[in-house]
Amino acid sequence: MDFVMRIRPHLHRAPSTASLSRSVDRKSDAYAKPRMMNFSGVVVGMTGVALLGSATLIGSGAGTTAAGTTVPAAVNLSALYPLAPLAPKPRVAASKPAPHRMRLSPVPPASRRPRAMAAETLAMPSGLQPHTATPRRAVFTPPPTSPPTTAPPAPPPTTVPAPHPTPNPSSSLAPSQAFDDTCFVASVNVSACDSAALADIDQARADEGIGPMELPGNFYSLSTEGQLIAVANAERAGRGLPAMSENSTLNALAQKAAAAGTDPTGPSGYSWGSIYALGDPTALAADYSWMYDDGPASPNVDCPKAGSPGCWGHRDNILSSWGGEAGAGVSSVDGRVSLTILFVENY
Repeated sequence: MDFVMRIRPHLHRAPSTASLSRSVDRKSDAYAKPRMMNFSGVVVGMTGVALLGSATLIGSGAGTTAAGTTVPAAVNLSALYPLAPLAPKPRVAASKPAPHRMRLSPVPPASRRPRAMAAETLAMPSGLQPHTATPRRAVFTPPPTSPPTTAPPAPPPTTVPAPHPTPNPSSSLAPSQAFDDTCFVASVNVSACDSAALADIDQARADEGIGPMELPGNFYSLSTEGQLIAVANAERAGRGLPAMSENSTLNALAQKAAAAGTDPTGPSGYSWGSIYALGDPTALAADYSWMYDDGPASPNVDCPKAGSPGCWGHRDNILSSWGGEAGAGVSSVDGRVSLTILFVENY
């Protein structure tokens, strides 16, 4: 194959022959450009070899110079470009070894990196050991647990009777003649008055569909204060309402109001209700007035006519739906018996 070879005439020095191997073309393409080296020695190309020292070009065919002159396959170049041969530069031995280079192993992309990956290694110089870091792992220490506690068994549910409907009577029930003749006289027989009052109470309860009143066995041995609370609880029990225990603090408040001839006032911070009666000689006699003779045309001063807000107010306080504790007071006002009861919710 013919080729064109351009030779630069302004060469000054020839490099070391040690760099000769760098001029070899590693491609196998037959059409690659011939490589040229500016030195006094051998030039290796793809299609021929030139010996510059002797100024002779050896190729596989004719050539052409830079000036356009046709050169035969073997020609003396000294006639065209006279060149003085240059002495080769002496080779100087290296004074120190080439530095070691570390090569990092390729790391796969994060998207293709396996979950469990071996530690990456480095190409280290001889005599050195790569540092292998110990992976740090978080250690979880569970909090101390207390021994399980065994909760006491829940108490069995108590059966509470369903509350009985407690609508107020359509009209007041005036006491019987026997009641008036024994309870509202100058000289009262307490036992006879209680018997007459209890008979009227049971009759009024029967009219409401409720059985006779059940009093505690020691009722007649209780104080008047105790009897007042016992009778109120008996009325509540017949209608499925919880009983209220007697409280000494509430007794003191009720006693103060009885002495003043007025309704008691409950403690602050609590819901409460109170009742007051003047002139009823016993607890049973007062209970009949509060529960069954408390509407229009009754001794209730807060119910002057039908529809007044005070009508049946004493009855409503005795039969309040909430539970709690109670206190009672007994006194004398203007020569007549003064009775009070104070009911306090969740006291």
